[in-house]
Amino acid sequence: MAFDPTRPTMLLLRKERAAWIDSSAVWTHAVTLTFPRSKFGIAPSEQAACNTANHLVNVLNRNLLGRGNVRNGHKIGSAFVFGTGPYGDHPHIHMTLAAPSGLSHEAMKKEIDNAIHQIEGLGHQLVIKPYSDSGWIEYMLDHCSDGFDVKLVFPTTPEQATSV
Repeated sequence: MAFDPTRPTMLLLRKERAAWIDSSAVWTHAVTLTFPRSKFGIAPSEQAACNTANHLVNVLNRNLLGRGNVRNGHKIGSAFVFGTGPYGDHPHIHMTLAAPSGLSHEAMKKEIDNAIHQIEGLGHQLVIKPYSDSGWIEYMLDHCSDGFDVKLVFPTTPEQATSV
């Protein structure tokens, strides 16, 4: 195998990006969403999957923070990437979410599950785990389709949001 001089640079860039994302919020949940194929066997496109993930985060924002806070720009922290699996035929989203302060892990997990079941095209396969460290973000970056295609929403601070 030939020496690739860009690899160490890319590795360092990925580590720096993972550390930056990890420090951007108090992440609480690691989520994997796998998308079903249509009845014709067609997998959703990257754009369709990312739109669905955005919709999921919007539903969570409304449910957790209330419409008034969302209209004022308050959101939970979220970061996600799209991946297709090792053979390019397994569309999925890896995401990390930051629960609002004061919300228990189980309550947030229940809210995520409820939001997923409100959205058509989700619920095919779902894994929700506690976020433990930046290893999850490194895993997300390793398994995304484009290397560094990350959608990141910075969370609101508790002082900015009004009660629901």
